[in-house]
Amino acid sequence: MLIDYSQAQIRWRAFSKHAREGLAIEAESQPHWIGYHKHVRLQQSYGGGKLKVGDSMVSTKHLEDQIYADMRGRIKEDDISAPVRRGAYYYYKRTLEGKEYVQHCRRLVSPVEALPSVYDTMPTGPDAPHEHVILDENTKAQEHAYYSIGAFKVSPNNKLVAYAEDTKGDEIYTVYIIDAETRTPVGKPLVRVTSDLEWAGNEALLYITMDEVLRPDKV
Repeated sequence: MLIDYSQAQIRWRAFSKHAREGLAIEAESQPHWIGYHKHVRLQQSYGGGKLKVGDSMVSTKHLEDQIYADMRGRIKEDDISAPVRRGAYYYYKRTLEGKEYVQHCRRLVSPVEALPSVYDTMPTGPDAPHEHVILDENTKAQEHAYYSIGAFKVSPNNKLVAYAEDTKGDEIYTVYIIDAETRTPVGKPLVRVTSDLEWAGNEALLYITMDEVLRPDKV
């Protein structure tokens, strides 16, 4: 059977024109279509830090910097998270001015023998117990183009910390166990695992491995 390609092309052009006209009619009767097409046209006009305004391409770099500075100016960079008490310690995260990552810290409860209470307040000021930085993500991130901590788990006796580290952005984690006080590594790292960690007592850590297609495999 022979196909007349010239006729097929004519029919296709006619169909395309009809479809475009039908879409235009639909857009006029459906306001959400108008917004959608405006959004698509705006996306198509954007590229490489430039925006099409009329017949000209205008750089958006200055606007991007201004928005970024405005957003950052509204954030208190030097701050701490709400402390969480675990035994004789308060655990919290600290952000530092000009730094992109957090510090994982702890501070002794004062007095140490005080029982947990809903009214617990972590002591601060010059007379407060010393702040101990367990892990500084800023220091770790200096060695990598990408850095993310997926989990940070303290053992029940507060002596060990397990944390899951991703240095490529592929969510394939390496788990390290360190001494919470000295930061000394304990044992060998666990490679090619997820960020799901949980202590089972003070000596055992539960984690999940991945199979060859990077799906959670075994606990």
